Amino acid sequence: MQAERANVLMESCSSRRAKATDLLAEDGVDAERLFEIACEPDICQIATAPYHVESSGATVMRPKTGDFWACWGRPAENDYQHIPFSPFEATSTPV
Repeated sequence: MQAERANVLMESCSSRRAKATDLLAEDGVDAERLFEIACEPDICQIATAPYHVESSGATVMRPKTGDFWACWGRPAENDYQHIPFSPFEATSTPV
């Protein structure tokens, strides 16, 4: 069972998700734009009292091309690392 969260924390999650959704609705979203969105001040949360909760990482992936980028810690303060993997190929056979 997960612990109950304060309303202010839940409101923060909802507002950050809404902001990201608005930015993703823009034309021309590519990997670079996704990196920028993760760094937006309204999305990349900084720890503040009394909860000290902050963003702790981010990922961007393109399964079709086999590209995956990951960032440890706050995206606004750290670089993404590219981690290649085999491209995803859809199959008609259920798994």
